[in-house]
Amino acid sequence: MRIIETEADIAEGMDWLIAREPRFAAALELTGPPPLRRWEEGFAPLLRIIMGQQVSTASAAAIWARIEAAGLDVSAAILAASDEDLKAVGMSRGKMRYARALAGAGIEFDALRVLPDGEVITQPGQHKQGGDHPMTRELQFKRRPAASGETKSVVVLFHGYGADGEDLLGLADPLGPHMPDTTFIAPDAPERCAGNPFGYQWFPIPRLDGSSEEEMEAGVAAATADMDAFLDQVLELEGITPDKLMIVGFSQGTMMSLRVVPRRADPVAGIVGFSGRIIEPETYAQHVVSRPPVLLVHGNQDDMVPFEHFHEAGEILGEAGFDTYGHVMEGTGHGIAPDGLSVALTFMIHQLGITTPEG
Repeated sequence: MRIIETEADIAEGMDWLIAREPRFAAALELTGPPPLRRWEEGFAPLLRIIMGQQVSTASAAAIWARIEAAGLDVSAAILAASDEDLKAVGMSRGKMRYARALAGAGIEFDALRVLPDGEVITQPGQHKQGGDHPMTRELQFKRRPAASGETKSVVVLFHGYGADGEDLLGLADPLGPHMPDTTFIAPDAPERCAGNPFGYQWFPIPRLDGSSEEEMEAGVAAATADMDAFLDQVLELEGITPDKLMIVGFSQGTMMSLRVVPRRADPVAGIVGFSGRIIEPETYAQHVVSRPPVLLVHGNQDDMVPFEHFHEAGEILGEAGFDTYGHVMEGTGHGIAPDGLSVALTFMIHQLGITTPEG
């Protein structure tokens, strides 16, 4: 990897780009050369990058100025600060989580420069001085805004193994007209899929990609933290309460949804789980904190996630105190049939309190 150190490096890079695509020359003439953005190494620059995510440049600069003025640009101060302290300088709930995770990870920042890129990205906690706070990965997502222009509820769609958010966001086309005040959000899972490099995975699957059971368990744990943080982010960005949030999963997305969402303190409006199963069924009930209503939908010809998991999941959820509903898509394999989607729509409209023209 080439590290950009000087303005001469930028000029060399622009020459390389223009040689391969001459239209960049006109763009360069209009905008001038890109600025050299280099910060010192250490905790503060990484914290500043986190604070600048998903806000304008001006907002990021204002937040950072308040952080510096409050002396919160060092890890010890972040760990000692209360939620109110961090909120006062402009941190959202999600960014509080990220800041504390970074501060508590005890990373040896000087070591990052010499590590391979992949190790820096995927294993930030291995090169640390102490602490066991997990670092979450920010999920990239696509958003279909409410047709009415006003978001009163949100549906988050979690895709399956080897797919991406776009794969499920298409469900907004048939669902949206019946839910005009609902915004649809579909994130990509945090890892490139070992079994399909063009898609993503929430965790590896040994029988499909040759990973170990230990790697699968580690992937599930990491994705649990990622998904939990993402839901906090959605609630904050969309300005809704949990009772106006509906979770829809397919396959591996269902498995993660049924694991993550009931561990959160505030129940969401509901969970729709297509073609999934319960992870860690023996200990599932021990981790339940909230009990949103659940609709399970499964094809009885599914050869990827066998149909018996539909009954198993229903029994486990029922024993754990969930209001659980089920629908069997007759003759359907590992997919979503029109009858299953219709039942899911009825469930979502009811749980979100959406008034339809018919009712």
